[in-house]
Amino acid sequence: MHQLKQQAQMMKEALLKGQLHEIGHILDIGFEQKRRMAQGINNQLIDDIYYAAKEAGATGGKISGAVVEAL
Repeated sequence: MHQLKQQAQMMKEALLKGQLHEIGHILDIGFEQKRRMAQGINNQLIDDIYYAAKEAGATGGKISGAVVEAL
C-alpha cells in the first residue's frame, strides 16, 4: 500500500511539473505493483490486453473495475 501512495505522489509531481510523458510510466509501475499485491487481482485476458497495448506503443495504463471470467 505504501507503494501505491508513492505512485500517487509521483503522479502529482509529474503533473505539477508538466511532465506528462511520465504519466504512462508511473501507471505502468502501479499496474505491476498491483499484480504482485494479490493473486487473482487480474487474469490472463487483462494481461493480454494490457501487454498488447504496450506493444502498440502505450507506456502504461490503468485498469479498474471488475472482470467476470467466462466458465
